[in-house]
Amino acid sequence: MSDAYDRGPWRLMRQDEHGRACLVDTFDEYEPAVRKMSLYESRGHKQVYWIEHADAHDHSA
Repeated sequence: MSDAYDRGPWRLMRQDEHGRACLVDTFDEYEPAVRKMSLYESRGHKQVYWIEHADAHDHSA
């Protein structure tokens, strides 16, 4: 992964079994976000997790 792509902020997101998406945590770097997502996925929860760049869906403007 390139250095430019690794720059955050990154969002760890979750979608529950009812289809609701919510923010789990934010990270300045990509790799810690991946580690946290892997931790949650290893617990066998029903939720789906993904990582997105915080600018990808920023509707705050």
